[in-house]
Amino acid sequence: MAGSPTVKIEVGTEVVNFSNPDLLFAFLGGWTKYSLETKDFSDKVKGNTAGIEAVIYVYNKNKAVIGKNKEVEKYIELQAQGKLEQEIAKRLVK
Repeated sequence: MAGSPTVKIEVGTEVVNFSNPDLLFAFLGGWTKYSLETKDFSDKVKGNTAGIEAVIYVYNKNKAVIGKNKEVEKYIELQAQGKLEQEIAKRLVK
């Protein structure tokens, strides 16, 4: 991620509202994976969504170790409703 001329990740508190370093690393990895696979290096909504989806995956697999996180739980609910990307877009506009 660091030093890449193409992948640009913006971590803002409007979307990344959790302080767990494992979840932050998952977010960075999810955004990077999305960018490299799709060659889409500019869509902040899609990048943030991919990052949060990676966070949800890691959180669900490791919840016993990570502990409950209200913000991630909200994202899980939004994902289940099919509204995750819409919510992220709304948060980025604020």
